[in-house]
Amino acid sequence: MEKKLDPLKMVREAARARRKARKGGNAEEIEIADRSYRNAQKGYDMLVGRKSTDGK
Repeated sequence: MEKKLDPLKMVREAARARRKARKGGNAEEIEIADRSYRNAQKGYDMLVGRKSTDGK
């Protein structure tokens, strides 16, 4: 049986990783964490029917 991922939980985990990277990571880690957060947020926005939260 495949485990379903909660979209909001994915956004929260990505935000947590982003904060951690910004606190003590190098530029590459921060860039990866930012991209991961943006992708998770875009996916959540599509599921709930919002146009976008990133201003684009």
